[in-house]
Amino acid sequence: MKQRRKFSREYKVEAVRLGDQRGARAASESLGIDKSLIYQWKKLLEGEGPEAFRGNGTAQHSRKRTANCGSRIAASERRQTS
Repeated sequence: MKQRRKFSREYKVEAVRLGDQRGARAASESLGIDKSLIYQWKKLLEGEGPEAFRGNGTAQHSRKRTANCGSRIAASERRQTS
């Protein structure tokens, strides 16, 4: 089974910068990664700014899931009291 590679925040930021300069295809070929990673990292960086790429991703995903769950519970409670 192939082991997943982990990339540092600095690597991801640099890969996005390189993708902006050379294009995602050329950057991904020179870095040996799939170009979809560059697009994905760029989207995260643009959306979250300096907060992008914290940790390994599971904590952020977990927080979003918890927040979403809380919103659904609150909405459900409002419907029940109406």
